Amino acid sequence: MFKKSRLADYLFYLLIFALPLQLRHVFARPEGSLGNMGPLFNEWLSISLFVTDLVLITFLVLHYWQSGWPHFSRKDYLLGVFLVYALASLFIAEDFWLSLSRALLLLLWVGFGLAATSYWQDTKQRLIALRVLGISGVVQAIIAIGQNWLQADLGLRWLGETVLRSNLNGVAVVPLESGDLLRSYGVLPHPNILAVFLLAALWAWLYLILNPATSEVPQKKRSLFLRNFGYLALPLIFYAWLATFARGVIGVGLLTGLLTVWFSRFKFWKIAVGHRILAVTLFAGIIFLIFNWSAALARITLSPDEQAVSMRLTYNQIGANALRQAPWLGVGVGSFVAWLQTHQPDLPLWAYQPVHNLYLLIATEIGLIGGCALIAWLAWLLYALRQRLFWQLMPLIAFMLIGLFDHFFWTSRQGGLLFWLVIGWSRAGKESFNI
Repeated sequence: MFKKSRLADYLFYLLIFALPLQLRHVFARPEGSLGNMGPLFNEWLSISLFVTDLVLITFLVLHYWQSGWPHFSRKDYLLGVFLVYALASLFIAEDFWLSLSRALLLLLWVGFGLAATSYWQDTKQRLIALRVLGISGVVQAIIAIGQNWLQADLGLRWLGETVLRSNLNGVAVVPLESGDLLRSYGVLPHPNILAVFLLAALWAWLYLILNPATSEVPQKKRSLFLRNFGYLALPLIFYAWLATFARGVIGVGLLTGLLTVWFSRFKFWKIAVGHRILAVTLFAGIIFLIFNWSAALARITLSPDEQAVSMRLTYNQIGANALRQAPWLGVGVGSFVAWLQTHQPDLPLWAYQPVHNLYLLIATEIGLIGGCALIAWLAWLLYALRQRLFWQLMPLIAFMLIGLFDHFFWTSRQGGLLFWLVIGWSRAGKESFNI
């Protein structure tokens, strides 16, 4: 039997590895609700229990029982203000039980982010967690590449893989004259979420490959093997990352990745390791473009008339109107879609979606003060990391930029866990992170 301290560690690593999985039980809602399983099912109106939720709860109980409550600075009280308003919004929510489930989930995510800080601060635990994240990324990359080549799912229902065909309604595709091209999902609920997960895996492998070149990890055979395996993992993950066709995530990832490399302690482009990293990623990118040139060109083009753009603008306008109507406590944490269904009952069923801007969505659901408290707290984290810790600063900047045009850090299990995992990474604040 494992010692209790080790069991909590194993659960943390298991949670990181299993983060993409969608295995869950969907609870029955009142008759006629779109939150019930069926042809009219709406994800945002459902109440579910994921396998990863059970792992998360067990981990948090063990971790805080052994380690006690985390240390808070004065600035962390902004996080407390954010949580108070999120919980207070329950009492004016359109759907109380839906809001309650989302509020409990938010508390679990925050607890996870605070607990993750201690793991990132410890060198050994940090490297183990990054390896687990990197290996999980390889698994998802292999599945995503298979979907890209077959233009269909791989039948991995036992992992929660969605039924995928380019001709199915609601499946994300790249429209082409020759026929729609399926975007890769992995086993996650949307290509954009897979893209963020693979971005985190790319960061993990870059850190692990570059680390043996520094004093943090001695030169050992194990380190050299890990670096060499990383040279195989990077092109796989990079190819799969591009196969999501998530242009916003890819653009932000490339920008922040280049800035991080530029500001590293050593001249990345002058060392052999840097040359190999550039070679394998460029090779993967060229191979991807050979097979997906038309789709890549189609995704690079951005027009205000495109549905992905016009619908985002429309949801932002609806969210702003909702915020004006309920500026203090919002419409209830997790209840924007329920509010939208009540106030605009004649929309097509597929149109009942969250606001596609993380910060506007949060303010709409919990009120302006709560939303501003979270933004101020995140801004403080960025300020605390300025000019010194780019390996901690850039992942948080990347996720915050992605939040400007998507909502999954607030509305999906995988997005929420990733977001708070990165926040924990940024809170760790150790100089030894830099490489």
